[in-house]
Amino acid sequence: MRADPERPSPIEQLGAEPVPADRRHGRPWSLFTLWFGANVQFATLSVGALATSVFGLDLLPAILAIVTGTLLSSALVGLFSTRGPLTGVLQLVQSRGPFGRLGNLPSAAFTVVNGVGWCVVDSLLGVFILRDLTGMGFGPALAVMAVAQMGVAAVGYRLIHMVERGLAVLLVVVFAVMSVYGFGEARATAPVGPADGSTAAFLLVVAVTAARVLGWSAYASDYSRYLPATSRPRRLFLAAGGGSAVAGVWIGSLGAALGTAGALDDPSHMVSGLLPDALGTVVLLSLLLSTLASTVIDLYSGAMAALVAGFSIPRWVSVLIVGSLGTALAWYAGHGDFATHLNDFLLMTGYWLAPWAAVMIAAYWGRARRGVADPYDPAHRFGWGLPCVALALAVEVPFMNQSLYTGPLAAAHPGLGPFGLFVGFAVAGAAYTALTAFRPPAATPLELPVTSDQLTAEEYLMTTTTAPAIPTAEDETFLRAALAAAAAARAGGNHPFGALLVLDGEVVLEAGNTVVTERDATGHAETNLVRLATRAYGPAELARATLYTSTEPCAMCTGAVYWSGIGRVAYALGEDELLALTGANPENPTMALPCREVLARGQRAVDVAGPCLHAEAARVHAGFWS
Repeated sequence: MRADPERPSPIEQLGAEPVPADRRHGRPWSLFTLWFGANVQFATLSVGALATSVFGLDLLPAILAIVTGTLLSSALVGLFSTRGPLTGVLQLVQSRGPFGRLGNLPSAAFTVVNGVGWCVVDSLLGVFILRDLTGMGFGPALAVMAVAQMGVAAVGYRLIHMVERGLAVLLVVVFAVMSVYGFGEARATAPVGPADGSTAAFLLVVAVTAARVLGWSAYASDYSRYLPATSRPRRLFLAAGGGSAVAGVWIGSLGAALGTAGALDDPSHMVSGLLPDALGTVVLLSLLLSTLASTVIDLYSGAMAALVAGFSIPRWVSVLIVGSLGTALAWYAGHGDFATHLNDFLLMTGYWLAPWAAVMIAAYWGRARRGVADPYDPAHRFGWGLPCVALALAVEVPFMNQSLYTGPLAAAHPGLGPFGLFVGFAVAGAAYTALTAFRPPAATPLELPVTSDQLTAEEYLMTTTTAPAIPTAEDETFLRAALAAAAAARAGGNHPFGALLVLDGEVVLEAGNTVVTERDATGHAETNLVRLATRAYGPAELARATLYTSTEPCAMCTGAVYWSGIGRVAYALGEDELLALTGANPENPTMALPCREVLARGQRAVDVAGPCLHAEAARVHAGFWS
């Protein structure tokens, strides 16, 4: 019955499906190096240079605008990263909750476009560097970039983290040297004046800088989903958001300093012209590596988005398709005005990403979070997310101000143009909150007649306390983490049961079944968890905690929960369903005794929610008891 450990493949095998517990690894700190390395790169430098060389802000106001935009959007990268370990799924899979399976398709399509767009930007930056270093033509330089980018992205998650971790150290040294020269040669004033006034220029820099980092937030969970479910959200937030913020502020400000020297026609020449020849070569080589590393992230998540959209192809094939599209568009864009194309692209991505991010925040952190639908429910085709984003886009149209299109409000009052992203964010978030506030209330639970000797079928399905008997979407998220713990217990040679303790919305403890490895018949997941919980937390904390378990607690575990003082239990597979799976297996002589019936005989109320996720919960036991 013990599962043989799989030999890890150098190429990532998973696509859009959840990451099982036995493949979880790493620490939150890895997110700091990932997002630091992803932002310490040429594109960040170029966007910072726009502030002074194109938009006409003086250096100090430009730096302040860059700090503001970077901190706002980096907070979203950190926030969305916290859900990766908890769910084990891609960011776009999570967005099915507020958007629905079909309503999520535009988000998936946009993420593909976003990945392709950033592939174009970074490919062109790499081409600029290769031309400066080697003198090769545009076509060969673009081909070299394409092969390198798609190669790393095709291998997948582990190699991406390894590349970013290695580059983080190298690029700190390189950009530290550049900072000495860049800030030393910087001028206090911009080389051009702001076309529509300093206030409009300041807001435009905030919007463009925020839009650059917002592109990462659309797939932040993609790079945290392999971390253990017990990873602390606070640490995840600080690691991911901090890495993005520190790098973005530093390199963006350095770009603003370099931009005071002149135009942004050739970004690589802007760097090489500042440094001595030998040092300039080393710096450009390092920038080439950083550009490659950041493009890999965009290609990887753009390819994953294609899988979420429903394309049944291997992940690495999807990478090659998205990368090829980016390369083809880079050929076209490379023969135009780079600064104008970059500005247009950043604003266009921001117009969609700002409302999308607002809906996600309202759905998973707002008052509507307990009503978010199951992302895997095939009947959930459309949610309120898409109409709210569409409404926000309509509101943003008058504010649009770029070379492709200028809205009427921006044409009459150019200074109002940069407000579009922020207005769209506010409108989408408010609309989603309002529309989901009128959801019909959950069914009122029935009270158990404590004088009865046996529960009726209806009473079995309802809880005896004030909590809804049917688990919420938030419960299902934690229950999937408990199922992952059960899979890990099975992989370790034990019975397939797992449990989590959640306190104030955070997984604080995890335990699996240890009956076989510890030779302890009482080593059930819930009992093991209760032992840990009562040693770590006091009565007041346990009373507001929820124990999530992959299977309904047996009579022994239910008693342990009762005596521990834990206030709530949620489970996936029912005890009767487990009995149907185990039959007369001597390793697990299942008792046909619902936990509600045990708890109803006590003097303390314990809320119970379940069962749910029947197929997923049963899958953990597939082939084990036969």
